[in-house]
Amino acid sequence: AHMETGYISDGVPCGECHLVPSMVASPGHFDADSIAEITWGALAGSGSQWSRAANQCRGTYCHGNFSGGYASNAPIWIAPGQAACGSCHDAGTRPQDLGGRHNKHVSEEDLPCQRCHAATVDGQLNIIGKSGHIDGHFDVIFSTGQGTYSGGACSNIGCHEAEDWY
Repeated sequence: AHMETGYISDGVPCGECHLVPSMVASPGHFDADSIAEITWGALAGSGSQWSRAANQCRGTYCHGNFSGGYASNAPIWIAPGQAACGSCHDAGTRPQDLGGRHNKHVSEEDLPCQRCHAATVDGQLNIIGKSGHIDGHFDVIFSTGQGTYSGGACSNIGCHEAEDWY
């Protein structure tokens, strides 16, 4: 499921969660118990945990363990349909959870996510930039075609003067 491109992101390389062996039968891959070993990669994050008994991962960046995300999100590996928009981070109903000035822009100014994340999501919250979603970076590309976001500050965007996001 994670190796292939899905509707929310490009595939995740095996090495992000597993030690990648030189051969299938290499020690540490499929041992006598025939169960792949979990060795978390950089994108998943050092606080990631796997429960073989519950078929559940938790504390991973990919499922919400990032600033403004829902770190308690713990999807069950074998259950379908757990990646609905809003399960890893807010999708417009609780912008205060996202931090920074999301609450001001979404609640007070009524700006859609697409206004500042135009390369990732469209106006209906469909993921359009799969390669930039769940890649370890918050991509800020303005739908107006002008403006920049760098070092935590927006500038030259037309709706306000340059100001820090945090």
